[in-house]
Amino acid sequence: MKSIKINLLLVVLFLNASCLSEESLKLPFNGFLPKDISDGWIISNPADENIDASRLAGIFADLHENDIWQIKSLLVFRNGKLVAESYMKDTNEIVNKTAVWSCTKQFTAILAGIAVEQRLFAVDDPIS
Repeated sequence: MKSIKINLLLVVLFLNASCLSEESLKLPFNGFLPKDISDGWIISNPADENIDASRLAGIFADLHENDIWQIKSLLVFRNGKLVAESYMKDTNEIVNKTAVWSCTKQFTAILAGIAVEQRLFAVDDPIS
């Protein structure tokens, strides 16, 4: 009787595990040239902004091929212009506003680092 319970438990666990696996949610890589949707961003291309387009394509292709489920999109700006964009899960993300949660911490840290580098304030200055 104990053997039947263990076998039944293993079958149930196996079936549940198969329900947890999911197909990749990534779209195939189809390029990174930005689309002009009249949202105010100036559109450019990698060559005009001194970016190696082949290396950029490699980065985007890697993002599309790897199963990093948290990444929805990647946009590249240079000199205030949008030079590359790609959407890994849903191409409609181009017009959807999404909560970025804690992503702004990294931007704040980068801006603080630039401000320290430009001697706008020192690391040991009081926050107030």
